[in-house]
Amino acid sequence: APESAQLALASALVLQGEGRLEEALDTIRTAVARHPDDPDLQARHAELLAAFGRFGEARTAVSRALELRSDYPPALTVLGFLDLVEGEVDGTIQMARGE
Repeated sequence: APESAQLALASALVLQGEGRLEEALDTIRTAVARHPDDPDLQARHAELLAAFGRFGEARTAVSRALELRSDYPPALTVLGFLDLVEGEVDGTIQMARGE
């Protein structure tokens, strides 16, 4: 049976906690392919991509998460981080204010 989204998230979290980021990213990438409409997976995918400095890909994943659930805090957190590191500070401030 295909791995559940929640099991993939848990596995990736353990791997990430152990510093095995490549394996965590691979786990999430596989899960996203199986469950593309899961905002949890999309947000975690964005977070891991950002950890590798792959900001464009991270922004695509976080955009997908927010399409699925526009008020999803983990995705909004990653989006704020991406805006900060990419110099979109005005957007981050507006988001924080709820504008």
